[in-house]
Amino acid sequence: ILRLPGVHLLANSAPAAQAPFLPHWTDYYKLIAFIRQAYSCVVVDLPESVNDATAEVVRSAEQVLVVTSAEIAALTLAEQRCQE
Repeated sequence: ILRLPGVHLLANSAPAAQAPFLPHWTDYYKLIAFIRQAYSCVVVDLPESVNDATAEVVRSAEQVLVVTSAEIAALTLAEQRCQE
């Protein structure tokens, strides 16, 4: 955890190709449950592809902000993600 004034960052610095395993949705569920005990606000930066594991983060969120670029393809994909 990187501790900055008013903010703590938990970063995954390993590239996905080098990760020893892909997290299961229960891993995210346990992490979120643990973090909620310590923090009043949690921000998660997810990859563009949502899988069963990362979907758990979205399901447990009070708010979701989809960030995209202005290209037509990106906007179309962002709309699709919002519907999902």
